[in-house]
Amino acid sequence: MKITVAKALKVKNRLVNKISEVSSKIQTYNSVVMGKERPVSVTDLMTRRDQMVDTLINIKTAISLSNATVQSTIYLLAELKGELNFLRGIDTTSGKQVNEATWGSDAKIYEKDSVLDYATVQGLIAQVEADIDANQDRLDTHNHTVEIDIFEGVLDLIKG
Repeated sequence: MKITVAKALKVKNRLVNKISEVSSKIQTYNSVVMGKERPVSVTDLMTRRDQMVDTLINIKTAISLSNATVQSTIYLLAELKGELNFLRGIDTTSGKQVNEATWGSDAKIYEKDSVLDYATVQGLIAQVEADIDANQDRLDTHNHTVEIDIFEGVLDLIKG
């Protein structure tokens, strides 16, 4: 069955959640008090979980192979997002500052000087945000136009 990379990413995420749910049931119901009814078949769940993990590996592999042409864009986006967080964390405070008085001590006045002023940092942030948007658009176009083959029964695995 052919689906877009965007759809495959959604299916992959749903499959990851389903694997987590099944794993939790196995862990919860593997050992029960003697005489108490076991509400699920742990053996069946183990088989189902194995199938889902195999399918997840195949989906991840197909997505990865399809992303070869945009891999540098994926890495660039990750670095740009890190750069954005870095820039947002730069203190641009300059001038006289007052350290509020705390119990038992007086307020203190001190002066700060920044190399990068607020306007400069905001300009850098705006540029990085524009770069993120442009590269995200490229990746979104790829994800919505490129199709990959996945296991026909994958949707059944994530439904039940």
